[in-house]
Amino acid sequence: MIGADWVRNARFIDAEGHDNSSINGASIRRAADEHRLDVLSLSKVYIRDDPLYSTVFVWLMRGE
Repeated sequence: MIGADWVRNARFIDAEGHDNSSINGASIRRAADEHRLDVLSLSKVYIRDDPLYSTVFVWLMRGE
């Protein structure tokens, strides 16, 4: 399974009220463990000059 978690920047959080800044590598790994998934790859990518997002975590997981 391939996925991505997009983390909002402060400006977007202020405008829309949904703060997902708690998403990080550890929280993604915990979620994978809870669902019995192996994390095969996990990368944090910083986004420059985007009006909405500051970071995206890109991951690859496999079920047991």
